Order: sequence, then C-alpha cells, then structure tokens
Amino acid sequence: MVLLNSGCSPTSRNDDWESARYHGLILLTVILTETPPPEFFEETCDCASGECVCSSDCECDHCRQKPTTSVASPPTKQVLYFTATWCPPCQRWREQELPALRAQDWNDDWLTVIDIDHRSDLRLQYHVHAVPTFVVLRNGQELARRTGYLNAIPFANWVNAL
Repeated sequence: MVLLNSGCSPTSRNDDWESARYHGLILLTVILTETPPPEFFEETCDCASGECVCSSDCECDHCRQKPTTSVASPPTKQVLYFTATWCPPCQRWREQELPALRAQDWNDDWLTVIDIDHRSDLRLQYHVHAVPTFVVLRNGQELARRTGYLNAIPFANWVNAL
C-alpha cells in the first residue's frame, strides 16, 4: 500500500524503475511467504478456453491428461509465458497482444502459459524473477528470454527470428 500511495505502481509512466521496484517487491513478498494471498486461489479452472490456470494438484479432466514431465522437453521451439493474476501488464498482454497475434495467423500452439502462483516449481526451474517473462526453448534448451511487456508484432518477430 505504501508503494501505491507514493505513486509507485505497476502502470507508473513516470519512471520504469518505479514499476520494476513495485513488481519486484510484490514478487519478493510472494516468494518469501511461499503462499500468494488467498484471493489468488479463487480462480477456477478454465481449461476449455485453452488457458489452464489450475494448480499442480488439480483433478479436472484436462489436468489429469497433462503429461507429468516438465515442459522443458518439447520436440521443437516452444515459448513459455510466465505470468501472474496480480500482474496488470501480464493481463493486458493476454487480453490485447495474444488476440492480436492470433488475428495475424500466428501459430500459438507452442505457447505455454504458466501462472507463477500455481507453478512455483517452474518459476524456480527457469529462474523467473519478474513477470511477464517469455522463455524460448528449442528441444528443451533455452534459446532466449525477455522480461517485460512486448507488443504483438515485435514479439512475433523476436520469436520467429530465433
């Protein structure tokens, strides 16, 4: 609350450092407590939309069919999109940029959305310290990563150039 009242917010346009400081402190709080605030658990599974937000112990039909191995072993290029429900830039990317990519016939079958509040094991495995973070893998090996908001066209160009 002190950060919000002092003008430091995730959408602060005054200084990128303020926004980074805000996101860092939020993430640090989640990491240190190892438990996100209760409202983060209120989200229900929306597997039918293709954007599963289930926790690792979810018992829905979709999750029971998910492979139990790490997402680090894809056969070809894959983009891991690390996000969080409390991250305004992450939500904006899902609401604006992802549909823009789909409208341009960009194949997002190899985009895996990972909520760091539900999959802290993957957050730790891929050393994700801020969101949004995009990690590009080829045959399970990290090719590149970007942290921060990327518009649809620069994002697609970046991924396709790898």
